[in-house]
Amino acid sequence: MNRRISMPACRRFAAAAILLAGMSGFAAGGQAQETEASDEAVEQLSSDYTAIAGGWWLDQKCRKLAFEQKIQFEWNVGQLTDAITNELGAAWVAGRQKSAKEIALELPCDDAAVSLIGDSVTLASVVTEQLTGLRYEAGVTDRDYLTDRFGSMAQGLAVADRCRFGADTARNEYKSWLDLIGAALDQRYPGVNFPSLALDARLGIDSATVNCTPELAARIQSFRAATRALGIDLGVVAPPAG
Repeated sequence: MNRRISMPACRRFAAAAILLAGMSGFAAGGQAQETEASDEAVEQLSSDYTAIAGGWWLDQKCRKLAFEQKIQFEWNVGQLTDAITNELGAAWVAGRQKSAKEIALELPCDDAAVSLIGDSVTLASVVTEQLTGLRYEAGVTDRDYLTDRFGSMAQGLAVADRCRFGADTARNEYKSWLDLIGAALDQRYPGVNFPSLALDARLGIDSATVNCTPELAARIQSFRAATRALGIDLGVVAPPAG
């Protein structure tokens, strides 16, 4: 079956803006008119979120966005996903993400994909601001977001070393990626001092009680993968061959 992510250039977002206002009536029953408006809002949000998630997956596959655009997109998708999860539940979000990923993986990385990804970036910014009131501010939001991400990745490496998760070569590779990322981010945001953040993260883990469980090992593996992905996006880590 031939499927596409539908995203017209000019969308109407009025229905999505109703969503949070209509949630109380949605949950408590409310009047029929309020419920109908809420249903329409959720339907519009479903369409918008699937389109946004599809664009995100398509860029993961095709890598068309510049780093600054990618971080903005990632931040907006994260804020939007958290807000929708809080209101409609993780299963609702997971269902739309699954559909979006399946569609995105069918699409070629051509000029149409570039246009679709760009539309998704714009749509994510608009819907995120409407539903959360949050707005991405270049040079500030990205700095804070990447500072938090780097700190989490540094903590992940410290835990991996503390618990000896994985082979020594894998942990050394993780450290080399983190060092390269820290140096690159230090050039972008000279007031942060990313190497110092990495040291603080290690000292914090060294002084903490850590329960080295298989579940924690799986989480650390996801941190390692995220570190590699960020390094690739920054251009300081080589992407996988092929």
